[in-house]
Amino acid sequence: MLLDNSLMFVDEKKLIEHINNHWSNITEWWMSEKNQKIIKEFNKDFNVKPDKHSMKKLKQLLSKTS
Repeated sequence: MLLDNSLMFVDEKKLIEHINNHWSNITEWWMSEKNQKIIKEFNKDFNVKPDKHSMKKLKQLLSKTS
């Protein structure tokens, strides 16, 4: 999804070209409705928002592994 919509790149040259093409209006490009929809979809599937106990849970988990 990110690759298909030029929000992530595997080819360095294509990344550089894309940045150069959009640099003068990078915020406009990033905040476009299309990009924000894709980003939101990606975040929904791959990023979990922490709750108020997340750091405590992480600390406990890490304590068990050391």
